[in-house]
Amino acid sequence: MITRFVREDRGTSVIEVCILAPLVVLIVMAIAWAGAQRSADADAMATARSAARAAAISADPAAADSAATLAATSSNSTMCSSIVVYLDTSEWDQGWVTAEATCTPTGPAAVVGSGSDIVRVWTEPITHPGLTGR
Repeated sequence: MITRFVREDRGTSVIEVCILAPLVVLIVMAIAWAGAQRSADADAMATARSAARAAAISADPAAADSAATLAATSSNSTMCSSIVVYLDTSEWDQGWVTAEATCTPTGPAAVVGSGSDIVRVWTEPITHPGLTGR
């Protein structure tokens, strides 16, 4: 009778591996995707921040726009196929400039939820030395 139970247990480890292996692969892929999403999010935020800071030290809104564009194009994003920066200088007279960066994810970040861009906004006080009262 003992040999009968041993024979019935044969092959169960193969079945367990067949069930658990795809689950483990799925978990690893989910972790990789989450890390790529976080990296793309960080790239978008860093680009918005650097564009707003570059614009904030400019002399006027026109110079701020070109400084923000230069800062955005010099960002070295690895998780975004493209980053588009929109600079809002409507509150320039109040002493604020806002940059909005839109990242189109690439690689593992784009696999799930493709078509959804990551948008991050950063507002910076204008710190140009020529401006008084700020």
